[in-house]
Amino acid sequence: MLETVKKSFGLSKEERKLEPEGYVVQTSGWPEQMHQRVLEYISDVAQKGVPSIEVTLNHPESLTPHAIEEVKTFHEQEDVKVNIHASLDLRAAMAEMKSYKRVDEYMKGFIDRADKIEADYINLHTSNFPSPELGRTRGVRYEVMVTPEGDPVNEFVEDLVRKHFDSETLYWLVKDLRKRTRIIDRWRIQERLLDEDEDYFEEIIGSEKIQEKIEEFKNNKEALEQKYGKELSWDEIEQLPEQLPRPTRENALEKLREEYEAGKKSILREFREMPEDFKTEVAKEVFQEVIEEDEVDLERMFNEFRMYKLIAWRMYETGNSIWRRICGDRNPEEIEEDGDMNLLVDAVAGEYLRGHVKNWKDDLEDTDVVVTFETPDAREKQFLGYYRLVDPERIYQVVRSIDHPQVKLCFDFEHIATQGLNPKQILEETKSDIGEETYLVHLSSRPSPGHEHFPLQKGEIHLYEMLWELKQKGFESGYLTFERGAGGGGQGDEAFKESIPIAKQMAMYLEDDIAPDELPVEFYGYDDKEFKRDKAVIESNTFEPIKGLIESPQMQDTFLGKHATESEPRMRGEGWEAEEHR
Repeated sequence: MLETVKKSFGLSKEERKLEPEGYVVQTSGWPEQMHQRVLEYISDVAQKGVPSIEVTLNHPESLTPHAIEEVKTFHEQEDVKVNIHASLDLRAAMAEMKSYKRVDEYMKGFIDRADKIEADYINLHTSNFPSPELGRTRGVRYEVMVTPEGDPVNEFVEDLVRKHFDSETLYWLVKDLRKRTRIIDRWRIQERLLDEDEDYFEEIIGSEKIQEKIEEFKNNKEALEQKYGKELSWDEIEQLPEQLPRPTRENALEKLREEYEAGKKSILREFREMPEDFKTEVAKEVFQEVIEEDEVDLERMFNEFRMYKLIAWRMYETGNSIWRRICGDRNPEEIEEDGDMNLLVDAVAGEYLRGHVKNWKDDLEDTDVVVTFETPDAREKQFLGYYRLVDPERIYQVVRSIDHPQVKLCFDFEHIATQGLNPKQILEETKSDIGEETYLVHLSSRPSPGHEHFPLQKGEIHLYEMLWELKQKGFESGYLTFERGAGGGGQGDEAFKESIPIAKQMAMYLEDDIAPDELPVEFYGYDDKEFKRDKAVIESNTFEPIKGLIESPQMQDTFLGKHATESEPRMRGEGWEAEEHR
């Protein structure tokens, strides 16, 4: 009796807690899409039984000074926290200057407003734009590209030429430009090849051609002797009008150079037959001259794909941690040859995210706000498989490389599924402590490639298994967000009524370390009494489906029963007693 009273007041050790303690269950929404004021939406959702709400904002200015004061007052009175999901169209991993500056501007604004409303975090998609690899065959577009730090590309290239002339990065760039643009023109190359102060001419011509020219001088001497009818010394020949050069290597080279300069032969044709390393070294010097004389608009040389390749080479060459974590020891050329360009793109995209974080660092560290990076959804299906930095394992590697306590990971099962990936498989196969860097998880029913955001149902064992796996890899506490997104089939309040209690129940089971195969019947929508009753009903009706389908003789119809002996001639003694069938 005493234990029953204790349970009713929540005093018993066996009594189940009513709310999770380490995980915060919240929901999300998009006030501006619903044509509502921010506070109007927050107030509405707060009645659904959650202590926190994630709101998607189109712009930092969506939180006006008046809205900020309203949210702060609401927080104080209702003890409901508001977190921020940054604009869905921010292209955080792009190298294009306008997009880059917009991301920095917006995020600094969001950080400021998050701090003012005492938000815990701002969530940001890694990128909502497809891989630059899709643009590799397009002509050069006239957007200006920037480095991961936001510096103009021309400054980066000029620094390479002046300080890192022997770098592999500059070698690749010149090699690529020589093949694909007219920046390094053939006339400049020709001038350098014929320059007497360089050694290029002799290397291109080679000893064989020089020796041929020497032999030609000797043959001309013989022809001259026949003309004059006597043997001539070279001193005598030099006094004759023909001016035949002595057969020396220097004279042969000089004569050959005159022929090529006069256009009798093409030095460029000879140049094209030279090894690739030689051609690139010559082109590098020509490129250096172009840069020093400021004769080219570097900004117009780059589309985003070339910019990504340039940064990839520099990351590889400098031993960049993100490159090593995602691409290993292979250089960009090897990555491309192996058909793994998605690795190169993800590594460079991660470096752009790191560059952004450096730009926000001072703003961020003046607050307690956390920035989380989330897999974007594949909203344009024609680009499926070509979005940048969508695999949470690679986002995790980027977050670990950034190594900042206010930068974490958002795990969105639904978005991962829209990218054609299996979130459960990713979680099971990763050997990392990915959960330790996870701050936020977006939940909906079983992840769908269709981006449905369906409400949660009782018995969501597939979802619980993923959360369990994430916990085993370090996700001991954090936000669990029932995300409505753009889906839900118009179910309105019903979606919240069903989903929020289920999410809380899952959170509490996780906190109690209940493995998926140890979940109680309540997880599937039963209480213990209902389960035992239904089990008894099932057992008592086990054979109902086959009733009437099988004929079974009663005891009197056994082998020696009356019915058997009367109905079977043999049993009546016909032939039996006569032992005909012994």
